Amino acid sequence: MFAESTLVLSNCCPKRGGNYKDKRFDDFFSYYKKIVKERIAIGEIKKNTKEIYDATINRLEEFCKKKRISNVSFFDITLNLITEFEKFLIYEKKLACSTVNNYHKCLKCILGDAFKKEILTRSPYVNFKAAKYGNKIDKEALTSEELQSIIDLKIPREKKVFNDVK
Repeated sequence: MFAESTLVLSNCCPKRGGNYKDKRFDDFFSYYKKIVKERIAIGEIKKNTKEIYDATINRLEEFCKKKRISNVSFFDITLNLITEFEKFLIYEKKLACSTVNNYHKCLKCILGDAFKKEILTRSPYVNFKAAKYGNKIDKEALTSEELQSIIDLKIPREKKVFNDVK
């Protein structure tokens, strides 16, 4: 199982199995989804950002199922788990560096919220160092000729180039 030394919970008995004095510790996934829903309601999270938050929690749930970690509590979200989750995203899911970083941002944000609400006294991200790996996408600006050719491109109206996105 994962090392539990990097996460300090306030006002609880850190006993496995969800036996905490404060029931906020029992289900990290429910807490995560609740906070996302609340932030959407007050306009802090927009539709595109919500999709990233949803993808993050879905991948984390998938990872935890694969590792046979059930009933994920705040106590389970450790530096070791985050590091293993990152390896899962990079090497098994083959996600781009920017996507993995977006997932980390979402998790950090939710854990930061838990810290502000005094559910946590320390974030597992305190000593986290993101992995360096080679599938970073090199971006290059278009030349003025390339840009002009896109502007001048004539697309017949009777042919559908893109599918409608819902």
